[in-house]
Amino acid sequence: ARRGEACTTRLVGKKASANGRVIVGHNEDDPGRLVVRHGLVPARTYSGGARMICEEYAARPALTGTTPKIFWTEVRDEKGMSSADCFVNEWGVVLVSNSCAHSRKDDEPDLTGGGLAYGLRRALAEGARSARDGVELACRLLNQWGYRTPGRSYAVADAEEAWVLQVSMGKVYCAVRLDDHMAAVIPNHFTIQGGDLKDRPHFLSPDAISRAQARGWCPRGCGEEAFDFAAAYQDPGSVRVDGNTYRHRHAVAALTGRMPGADEKLPFAVTPNRPLTDRDVRTILQDHYEGTPDD
Repeated sequence: ARRGEACTTRLVGKKASANGRVIVGHNEDDPGRLVVRHGLVPARTYSGGARMICEEYAARPALTGTTPKIFWTEVRDEKGMSSADCFVNEWGVVLVSNSCAHSRKDDEPDLTGGGLAYGLRRALAEGARSARDGVELACRLLNQWGYRTPGRSYAVADAEEAWVLQVSMGKVYCAVRLDDHMAAVIPNHFTIQGGDLKDRPHFLSPDAISRAQARGWCPRGCGEEAFDFAAAYQDPGSVRVDGNTYRHRHAVAALTGRMPGADEKLPFAVTPNRPLTDRDVRTILQDHYEGTPDD
């Protein structure tokens, strides 16, 4: 037996799917003895200076207005888990995440009030009316509070759009909209690369490039179009980890019919060789490379 630590997300753009809508597939694969609870949370109205209470010493953002009804998948051990829950709200917004630890971080990351972890996903579940609205909300919260743990990738999607938001510790993030004709593969490492920001709608934290340049994590003089977020902010010890690389390579092969080379740079997204169904996505998530050298 091995510890399960292999959260995986597959996103399919609406024009790459057989039903003309975005498809989200996710395995929430966490270690230890866990309980998974599924529940419907009724709409709530906050007033009178209510604040969200999450982890000890974490930021407490204000709670205002009326929330949607939410389908909540809670994954917890005896103390709870900050980064495992999944949500679908009544406005059709889906939220799942993958650890991308470890990211590079400063000795004293830029945090306000202790920063957010669980609070970010809850705020999106309660406030996002669309995928893009959710990403814009996340950027505002990250600019205000910062992120308190190193390395995470969020998928925020609705029927029309899918966005990938990748966050390093502090107030550093990058979000990219998935092209409607493509499918994205996200194991437990950053995947947004140089070129992904060139022709796609995106958001980048105000000092992501200058911070990386000042620390020697990316070439000086590069602009947004050439900025490689994954290369700059993934800790060198977490690059091309076998399990992540296997999942990424085999998913690309299943989507395109071509297995990337062992040392080939793995893409953020690919154009599938066929319209994809939810069954296709489930099959890819179930693959453990049986009968291959990577088994």
